[in-house]
Amino acid sequence: MEGSTAMSSRTVTTRTEDRDGIAVLLVSGEVDLAGSARLSAALGAALAPGAPLVVDLSGVDFLDSAGLRALALAERTAADLGGRLLIVPSPAAMRVFEITGLAAAFELCRDLDGAVGAAVDRTPAESAD
Repeated sequence: MEGSTAMSSRTVTTRTEDRDGIAVLLVSGEVDLAGSARLSAALGAALAPGAPLVVDLSGVDFLDSAGLRALALAERTAADLGGRLLIVPSPAAMRVFEITGLAAAFELCRDLDGAVGAAVDRTPAESAD
């Protein structure tokens, strides 16, 4: 359209891969109300009984309360299944964890290698803060 400005947003995308026997959910884009359903579905599909799940948010540009809720529910589900959720936040996501006071409620890791290593070793990850 001539004379109008299109607002572009990055739809949330997810992909699961295996690293050293650990499931890693790679998330990118904007995790807002519209994208949180896709994140929830991907988290649900990737969680397995007794297994850790690394969620790499390093490609996330925006995270809102709906995305936080999806992560909190996944954290609880992982614990109920005897597993754990390790999160690698992007700077944008880390700001949200800090502002909301929820950084301590999640196992946040500095980088993907550290998160996978902690998941393999079953030791607490080095904090992202």
